[in-house]
Order: sequence, then C-alpha cells, then structure tokens
Amino acid sequence: MKTISADELKERIISGRELALIDVRTTGEFAKAHLLFAVSVPLDKLELVFDQLVPRLGTPIVFCDEGSGLADQAAERLLPFGYNNLEILQGGIQAWEEAGYEIFSGINVPSKAFG
Repeated sequence: MKTISADELKERIISGRELALIDVRTTGEFAKAHLLFAVSVPLDKLELVFDQLVPRLGTPIVFCDEGSGLADQAAERLLPFGYNNLEILQGGIQAWEEAGYEIFSGINVPSKAFG
C-alpha cells in the first residue's frame, strides 16, 4: 500500500485540497491523541459507515493508526469496494508527533464532509 510521510501529509492538509483523514484506532485511543482533521472510524466499524462518510470512490484517503498495521488493514478492506486513492500515514500518529506537528485530544473535532 502507498504511504505518505508526516511532512507530505502536513503539506496536503495546508493546501486545502480534498482529503479524508481517517483514524482507524479505537474511539478511546482517538480521544487521547489524534490529528486535528482526522475522523475516528474504528476498524471494526469501517465497512458499516464508510460509504456514507466518503461516498465518492476517488476521494483521496489517508489512514492513520499508531503504527500497528490497522491502517493497512483498513485500506485493504476498502479496495474491493472500489476506493482507489488510498494512502497510509507512514509511522502513524507517532511519526506525526515526532515531526513536531500538533496532536489533539478529546472527541469534539471540526466536522467535515468528504465526496
């Protein structure tokens, strides 16, 4: 699966181009630490809600986790549904933080519609 570095992701977020940033860790893990515009979609709920969250198959999607491989699993699960613009945050949320970028806590994040 294609990966994206923390620096590349930061540039993409700043550019304002369409991007679905999906955190596939548990809701509890997400509440402790997450990227600002990330949306929490735990891996066990992925197929149930994803088509409503990201209805357009060509939407650029970046999955993040804590580096455990959950993001890779999420991307693999969506391939059969026709999603084709999928990337994984290399090193997960830890790499984001190590690059010096801000991490947020809590579950109230800015709402965003994709697609």
